[in-house]
Amino acid sequence: MDDSISSGDLRLSAHVAAPVPPGRSLGLVLCHGLPSGPRAAAVGNTYPGLADRLARDTGFLVLTFNFRGTGTSDGDFSAAGWLADLRSAVRVLDAREDVRGVWLAGFGHGGTFAVCEGVEDPLVQGVPTVAGPRTLLDWAPDPGH
Repeated sequence: MDDSISSGDLRLSAHVAAPVPPGRSLGLVLCHGLPSGPRAAAVGNTYPGLADRLARDTGFLVLTFNFRGTGTSDGDFSAAGWLADLRSAVRVLDAREDVRGVWLAGFGHGGTFAVCEGVEDPLVQGVPTVAGPRTLLDWAPDPGH
């Protein structure tokens, strides 16, 4: 299902993939890495397809979205904003009656943001990552902004 989620007053493009058969399941927020250029659609066609496959093969309910400043999502590109977006995505899944716990997974810098959120957020139960840099300093000299 193609959809959107809110992060503060911003609309973020999103895709939700539900397991079959439907039922109460674990939730997974799938985080993309840095896009290839300004306003590039990081989620594009590949992340929804991956979300669909993960839902089918693992039984997770999977949410993937474009962070602010990427693709058709509102807002400007910032590290603090991406953390706020991820926190919002966790809350979107946690609020669903068909989700019984939230996990995060990320690729590249999306993995780094997933780890940062997982450390701070008691709602997050686990965080697998692929090729996530250990720091955001190579991307933003002051990641808090």
